[in-house]
Amino acid sequence: HDRSIDDPLLFNRKEKLHIYTLSVDFHKELLPAIRFSFGTEGTFNKVISRGWSTHLLTGETLASAPRYPALSHYASVAGYLSGHWEALPELSLEGGIRGTLTHTDGEFSPESGFPESSFSQTNRAVNGSLGTVWRPFPEWLFRALASTGFRAPNIDDMAKVFDSEPGNVIVPNPTLKPEYARNLEAGLAWIKENKVRMEATFFLTDLKGAMVRRPFLFNGRDSIPYNGTMSRVEALVNADGAILAGATFSAGYYFTPLLRTTHSLTAMTGHDSDGYPLRHIPPLYGSSALCYDRKPWFAEINLRYNGKIPYSRLAPDERDKPYLYLPDKQGNPYSPAWMTISLFAAYDFTPAIQLSAGIENLTNRRYRPYSSGIAAPGTSLVISLSGKI
Repeated sequence: HDRSIDDPLLFNRKEKLHIYTLSVDFHKELLPAIRFSFGTEGTFNKVISRGWSTHLLTGETLASAPRYPALSHYASVAGYLSGHWEALPELSLEGGIRGTLTHTDGEFSPESGFPESSFSQTNRAVNGSLGTVWRPFPEWLFRALASTGFRAPNIDDMAKVFDSEPGNVIVPNPTLKPEYARNLEAGLAWIKENKVRMEATFFLTDLKGAMVRRPFLFNGRDSIPYNGTMSRVEALVNADGAILAGATFSAGYYFTPLLRTTHSLTAMTGHDSDGYPLRHIPPLYGSSALCYDRKPWFAEINLRYNGKIPYSRLAPDERDKPYLYLPDKQGNPYSPAWMTISLFAAYDFTPAIQLSAGIENLTNRRYRPYSSGIAAPGTSLVISLSGKI
């Protein structure tokens, strides 16, 4: 429910969802070294969407554009087979294959003004994966994985009727096609006598037909009036491709059996075939913790940190949302870095009853998680008592 200040028109939208899912999984051990899993899954979503406006002075109610098609459906059926083989004591192999069939259809309401009254799309794909784990020495472990992926556009992707931000409006694109991914992943770990653990993982994804937000035409026009504002028309479209790459590092060290420290760090980058940064790539982020664990006591101090995303690394549609970010020296939006410190302690009265307390964001740092637009809580005291029956 929303209206502009001093505007007597109140706009209302209501969605009703029916969601059904059924999955069946089986597991079979042919030999001690060979295991198989197979199964099937089916989903069905029904979305009923309404929109109307109410004149607060006269009480008159009129139909208006809903958020989604008046009635739409999304269904999928998939089957999979996967296997695990302990080829040697130091070498194991895993592989799998999955077939997926999806169908989406819907009917636009007359109030949406969309030139087509309905849409329908069916997609299918077969994907697979093959990976290995190699332990050449007791302290070392190497992993490698190659896989393919598939994501069909859902109702929100292809048929969102109008979703506005200042100066822009998103319209449906029923011709939106699936995106396909080819993935490579490699990792190694070093474990020293339950004293030290260090691990690194590197990954690369090549997306074909990546769904990205771009300028679009609605009834042949690149701008339309929406809620009293002339707005640029945009929609999700398929780019030629996109590349994502990243790495994750983690480390842990036991000073004593009771005292340990853990650390993790993740870095990612990505851009589409036009050279624009991808929207959902987070900034550099990580955490560090120092833990003391001696039953019935547990205590921890932890740090969480996020890196900076300058204007040059913001996706085009994020640059159009300056209200989510801070302005840099040139007045362009950017996401600043931040770090929080928190304390946590717990005491087990019995195996079934635990009292815990914590102070989060100890330095009262004001920050916003990337792309959320919502300031996170300041210093907070959390106390809980839990029990098991």
